[in-house]
Amino acid sequence: MTVTLTTKDGSTEVRAKLTGLTKGTGYRLYGYGPDDNRWAVVNWTGGAGKEQEVSGTVPAAIAGISHVTVLRSDRKTVVTVYFSHDAEAETGTNGG
Repeated sequence: MTVTLTTKDGSTEVRAKLTGLTKGTGYRLYGYGPDDNRWAVVNWTGGAGKEQEVSGTVPAAIAGISHVTVLRSDRKTVVTVYFSHDAEAETGTNGG
């Protein structure tokens, strides 16, 4: 999974590109804050093709998002991406 975070109107747009998903399976992307706040970002169903792109908005600044996780409809974790908010870290497409 590749994740891009973009500031948008006081919130953060989360764009994720994923591979290896199962066609017909339900998925949900969540954003998490360092204080365990959780926001549902987007729901979708796995489709045909090698790569899928999904996006949604988190009602927090980029610095307030510690990681994102994709869960299947059976609540099993598929993948988690953690972000570094170190002032010296260079931010890349995955946030850190």
